[in-house]
Amino acid sequence: MSQKRAQERDGKAPNETPDVCFGSCMLVPGQRKVSVVDEVCREAPGNLLVLAECLRSHGSEELQALAEPQVLQRALQGLKEVKSKASLVRSQRLVHAKEWQDFASECFKDLHVPQELLAWLCRERPESVEGGDADATTAEATPEAREALCGGLALSLNWKAQCSDLLDPDGPYVMVNVSATSSSEVTESPVMYVATEDDEISVMLYKLSSDIPNDNLYDFAARLLKEAPPNAFEDDRRVMHVRLPRCSQCCVASTSVEAADAENSPAFDFTVAREVFDMRLTARGTPLGALRVPNPQKVLTLDTDFLLAVWHEKYADLQGGLSLPLFVTQVRR
Repeated sequence: MSQKRAQERDGKAPNETPDVCFGSCMLVPGQRKVSVVDEVCREAPGNLLVLAECLRSHGSEELQALAEPQVLQRALQGLKEVKSKASLVRSQRLVHAKEWQDFASECFKDLHVPQELLAWLCRERPESVEGGDADATTAEATPEAREALCGGLALSLNWKAQCSDLLDPDGPYVMVNVSATSSSEVTESPVMYVATEDDEISVMLYKLSSDIPNDNLYDFAARLLKEAPPNAFEDDRRVMHVRLPRCSQCCVASTSVEAADAENSPAFDFTVAREVFDMRLTARGTPLGALRVPNPQKVLTLDTDFLLAVWHEKYADLQGGLSLPLFVTQVRR
């Protein structure tokens, strides 16, 4: 048993299934002379970090100055200090729908996105437009109209400390590394920070109440990072273990951004940006011979809707005290 696996004589090693997989892909099409009518239901908040990184990498100063709302302007200013570091966001400026599809496939390489959602994300022409004159067809056929900004993220993570049984339908126990001790009104429920095997990436969990609008989840997560930071360790933790569900979620995100001067906005139309978000929570199971967690204490079971936000240290505490999560979503139970 102490010998290393030899591929020549041993069977193929099983593929490891990460505990957490995230993928998002955003596409901002070029300007069009006609309005796009899009009736797709948007269930998740758009990824502000991806949009800001796309603008910083591929947008002119003129385009950056036109972007609204103000929080996006703050994000662009805050990202200036991490410009020298490698970006976690992959972004490109592509022309053809086939290139968009290849980009999206790379973002969702560890996930299974329905083909109808990928077709909607990477469609070259709008499904319906207001007006049907010949000028609309000509506008869609120009290279400028087809060009798009593509941005996305793909992460596969493992919990740093977890105990699970693959046959347990209620999900694994995951150790909470740090919790928030703030008693402000923004933290009615415990705010938990769970460590991953990547020391720079953590996951924030927070039970949601019914009065938090879905559209404001990204801003709400940024507020939690600022007003309820991780500062309670060991016995001071309000929650020491959290019981996570096994689940997957794929949905359309709301990424529409108003332009300060839509008439003169060059190149790209952020009001019709499209984004798909996919997530999977699983559990590898406790390896044979590993010590199990005896009677986990201060356990919180996530049996209702909860906020899940992934954040990286390089995007925490930027200029102006802004922290930008990598992913934010509402996990529905």
